[in-house]
Amino acid sequence: MHTRFICQICGKDFHSRRDCKYHERGHNGEKPFGCRLCEKAFLRPSSLQRHMRLHTGEKPYVCHICSRTFADSSNFGKHIRTHEARPYQCDSCAKRFHDMQGLERHMVKHVDGMTTKPIPIHQCGMCDRLFLKKAYLKKHHRTHTGEKPFQCDVCNRSFAQASDLTKHMRTHTGEKPYSCDVCDLSFSEISNLKRHLRIHSKVRPYFCTLCNVDFTQTSHYSAHVQSMKHKRAVKEAEEQNQHGTGSDDLQLPLNVFVTTFENE
Repeated sequence: MHTRFICQICGKDFHSRRDCKYHERGHNGEKPFGCRLCEKAFLRPSSLQRHMRLHTGEKPYVCHICSRTFADSSNFGKHIRTHEARPYQCDSCAKRFHDMQGLERHMVKHVDGMTTKPIPIHQCGMCDRLFLKKAYLKKHHRTHTGEKPFQCDVCNRSFAQASDLTKHMRTHTGEKPYSCDVCDLSFSEISNLKRHLRIHSKVRPYFCTLCNVDFTQTSHYSAHVQSMKHKRAVKEAEEQNQHGTGSDDLQLPLNVFVTTFENE
């Protein structure tokens, strides 16, 4: 039987004493590993090591296929998968994907009638939504029934999904399992980490085609849509469309704009 190491603050258990020690430091806010160049401090020595590469420019991970180099192992791993075979194949059109999630997102297109070959689907009897798996339909059904079978042992709040309970428990434990490889900030939810990473990558995926401006977050995009500047642009586009003087870019129905979204 393997020895388990228990956090004295939240009760979480770990396989190694070292991992338990690092976890407990997260509760205390302790960051003993400091950068000698910029005063940043980190919880783990490995995080400091990754950070130092920002100063040195070191990229020790080299792709043996195309010779691209990377500063951290996570980005290197993602890159390597772009060269690997795609084991998940669509039965309708033979397109292949790196992971099951990509395949499932793709198969929804076939449900919408883009192919005549049938695929197994599960339909909600209350709102006619379609799902690729029965488990997804079961989760969705709770939005109609209001059932919340997952309860917090600390405050008795209930949740419809187990994943929501897991996220909620972090408000009690202070756990932040999603860490930025660039600056070592940590987050309790992966969606928050994704938004944060756009600060480093400069990616701005939310685009208003009418005003020709882009944003890093949906909240910023929504605030823009409610702004006077955007409403004036809507009014001008509507007037131009009514008089037949608008350009092709402005020939859009009122309040309908092409926006590039990605999963939060």
